[in-house]
Amino acid sequence: MQPLAELAAALRDAVEVLERGAVPYMLIGGRSGAPVQLAFDAAFDAPIERAMHGVSHGRSFRLVTRADLIALKERASRDPGQRKSKALRDQADVEQLREGAPEPDEGW
Repeated sequence: MQPLAELAAALRDAVEVLERGAVPYMLIGGRSGAPVQLAFDAAFDAPIERAMHGVSHGRSFRLVTRADLIALKERASRDPGQRKSKALRDQADVEQLREGAPEPDEGW
């Protein structure tokens, strides 16, 4: 496995190339250790345009809105080519997003 710094640099390079080409993209993944998936899909265009802008550690990013994330997850859960276990995870994600943050005594 490549060192984290090399992976991060490769990802930054890929994002910069995509931004120069004005190609809509969405990074799917996170700090959980799950792989990051670079996705190209026309359905992402509008949510990317509506995404909120932010800056962290001197780097700018856009974050899709909760409503758009719910719509994208609902769409993914209905994809007939997707495994049933993935569809169920997408449906669970939708419910969790609709519920909002848990109460402190709920545990997560």
